Amino acid sequence: MSQAFYAQHPSFESTLKTYKPWAITLSVGGNGLMFGNQPWDVNIGPLDGSPSAINGTWTPTNKIGWLAGVGGLYVFEDPILIDRVSLNFIGGNRQITEQFSGSYLNTDSAFDVEDTVLNTSRSAINIGVALTAFHIFTISPDLFIESGLGVSYKRDFWGQTIIDSAGYMYQGEPQIQTISLEATIGVGVMMWKGRFLRLNFTTDLLQFIKNESAN
Repeated sequence: MSQAFYAQHPSFESTLKTYKPWAITLSVGGNGLMFGNQPWDVNIGPLDGSPSAINGTWTPTNKIGWLAGVGGLYVFEDPILIDRVSLNFIGGNRQITEQFSGSYLNTDSAFDVEDTVLNTSRSAINIGVALTAFHIFTISPDLFIESGLGVSYKRDFWGQTIIDSAGYMYQGEPQIQTISLEATIGVGVMMWKGRFLRLNFTTDLLQFIKNESAN
C-alpha cells in the first residue's frame, strides 16, 4: 500500500477550452505493507521424517518508508469510462524487520538448531513505473473524488539484509521484482487556479513476485 500527495500542472477542469489536456505530476508520500504486523507459522521439512528445515513462527514489524515520483497525466476530451491516464516513475524505500522463533537447519553446519530466536532486518531502494487509468467524480469545481486501476513494474536495488546469526537459513540480499495490478482511490482539491493537490491511496490487488537472492 502507498500513500502520496500529488501536485499537478495545469488544471483538469472538465472543459478543455482553456487548458492543455496534459499535465506534469510530482508526488511525495510513504509506502508500507497492509497487515504487515501479523505473525504466521511455517513448517518446511522432508517427507521421510527427518527434522524440518524450518519450523516456527515469523513475527514481522512493518515500517513506513519514503516514496517520491514524477510523471505525466493526459485528459481525454470525450471520456466514457476513463477520463485520464497517467504514467509515473516512482522510487521509494522498502524496509521491514522480522523475528523468527522456533527451530531451523543450520546451512553451514548441517545441525538442527532448536528453540532459538533470530532477528532480521531487510531494506532496499524500490524503483518502478506505473500506468493508471482514472475516473473522476466531481463534487464541485474545486473538489473531486477519483478512482483508478493500473499496472506497475517495480524492482529492488541495493538490498541489504541484517541478521543476528551467521547460521540464518536464508542469508543474503534478496532483489525482488514485482508486477502488480493496482487500485487507487483519492481526493483532489484546487489549491489555486490551474493547480490541484491530490491525496491518493494505492494498493495491490494482484501481485507477481520474482525473488533474486545473492545466495
